Amino acid sequence: MRKDHRSKSEKGQTWIIMAVAVTALIILLGFAIDSAILFSNYTKLKRAVDAAAVAAANQYKVKNGKVTEASTFDLTLLRDKMTESANEMLVMHDFDPATIDLHLYICGDPDLDTLVPDFYAKCPESITPRSSTKVGLH
Repeated sequence: MRKDHRSKSEKGQTWIIMAVAVTALIILLGFAIDSAILFSNYTKLKRAVDAAAVAAANQYKVKNGKVTEASTFDLTLLRDKMTESANEMLVMHDFDPATIDLHLYICGDPDLDTLVPDFYAKCPESITPRSSTKVGLH
């Protein structure tokens, strides 16, 4: 039979080490789960915004089933229809449009150079409202 050579002050150290290790593992598990949820929500939001941008761009190209003619171009009406299409896509992806700050930019908008100079810099040089299909959602 083996004698225990530990003093009374050393007894119980295993329990303390195990408690600290289990606590650290629980904290790490919590961070891992939170990171996975954050990544999942980011991916879902990115997919919804991409779908909204595509829906808005399609609304730019097509109006009532026909390709929009330059003579019937109305920037305000078009922006409203594009925003409506983008919001519809956000709703379809389970997002509340009221909680999302949606900005729609169209090259050819006269105030674009002062409102969003970064986006305006990416627009082609000679712009008429119908000559560009570049649409941006922010």
